[in-house]
Amino acid sequence: MRSSRLLVILAIATLTGYLIAFFSLNPGVTHVEKHLASVLKCDEKTKSDLPPSLYIEGQTCPSVVELVMNLQRIDTKNQPALVGTLRVWPAGEIGQVSVNAGVSQRSLQLTYENLEESKWYIEPKRLIGSRALKLSLPNRSAISSYPFDSYNGSWQARVIDYQAGKPLPSLLTVSNRPVYGWEISIQDVPLANDVSSQKTINLDGDENISWNVQRSGSTKLSVVLLVLVMLLAAVGAALLSKSIFLRKRPPTLVALSWLATSLFAVIEIRGRFPDSPPLGIRIDSLVTYPVILTLLFLIALHTFLWVKRDDWNMKNFPNEQINN
Repeated sequence: MRSSRLLVILAIATLTGYLIAFFSLNPGVTHVEKHLASVLKCDEKTKSDLPPSLYIEGQTCPSVVELVMNLQRIDTKNQPALVGTLRVWPAGEIGQVSVNAGVSQRSLQLTYENLEESKWYIEPKRLIGSRALKLSLPNRSAISSYPFDSYNGSWQARVIDYQAGKPLPSLLTVSNRPVYGWEISIQDVPLANDVSSQKTINLDGDENISWNVQRSGSTKLSVVLLVLVMLLAAVGAALLSKSIFLRKRPPTLVALSWLATSLFAVIEIRGRFPDSPPLGIRIDSLVTYPVILTLLFLIALHTFLWVKRDDWNMKNFPNEQINN
């Protein structure tokens, strides 16, 4: 009776913990500083906070170049990188924005960190599209700590007037749209000649941010639950084999089949880990490989005990055994 109550209490505690984790953990979240997440506003308050040199008569938008970064996914395989897009929105005397696209009144050149092309020449009076952005994930060995791997890095960019060769005032906007399965944190790095208003504008055309990427709480919870299932399979197989070895239960083909099914189930569970991490990571050394070896040993032990069972003829031909 006492053991039944303990099982009920354990079940209730497990269910409560799961529900708390389910409602408190996010599948993905992007933390961006407030001034980075909002786009430039052309209003009188912003105008009063910025240097008059950024404005020309008759315009409420400062003459700046706004860089808009949108992170879409994170690739941890072939070439680990943060993948997204980069847009350029000139404002004021430099250009204007129309339907999420910019048009520049002068030729611009943007130099930025990117795994692919890192220089972007923008022709004047033409619609400015977007460019693919790939930021390298340093410390690739961190994947061994899956699902608790974390990556840190920085990103820099510079905007200049291509013809004059002079820097243009710039600012950066980063979308806070979440990336499923990841928790991203982005902070602005203060630079010389920064001017703060509703946004931070750098008068030298330089932009610099730092970022941190780690897996979301829901992904970590998913992996922990899958690992618990693998451990449960090993513990259950060990308890069954102990009863058979102590002759409390007979070795049967049903039990042998169950052990073999558990082995293939563990392999399938490992293949279902979120984002398909490579084999050989730390969680494999601590859990996956020991569980597989344990099940293989128990299968071999159970096969030996079943083959050595001396009452198989009695079970298959009981009438003949009785008559003899």
